[in-house]
Amino acid sequence: MPAVGSFDQILVVILKNNFPELLGLVGRLLADLILVAITAAAMSTADANIHAFSALFTRDIYERFVRPCSSEQHRVWVGRVVIAVSIVFSLWLVFVSRANPQFTPVQMLTNMALLGIAFSSQLLPVTVDML
Repeated sequence: MPAVGSFDQILVVILKNNFPELLGLVGRLLADLILVAITAAAMSTADANIHAFSALFTRDIYERFVRPCSSEQHRVWVGRVVIAVSIVFSLWLVFVSRANPQFTPVQMLTNMALLGIAFSSQLLPVTVDML
């Protein structure tokens, strides 16, 4: 029986352990289907975020500041390289966080998101006032 490593894995452990015991073969198939759906949703979200980051970097930074006269073909390749680098960087973060328990990239991302929300909320009254 696998142990729960953290709170975000509890659904997976319950599906793997309890559905087959409660519903037999149907429970096993249902648990597998739910796990595949969770994986597909996570992959879809990650894919959209990586492509959005690539487009943002290529259009807003590379095209504007680095090479304004670059061709569309060149920008496509830059976008592909950005995707590959961001995936390798993400994998590196996973391996570093597993090797070093004090390093928590999820906590770092949460702090950055909260900082962004705090900054945005400070600008909201000014924006409403201008409108």
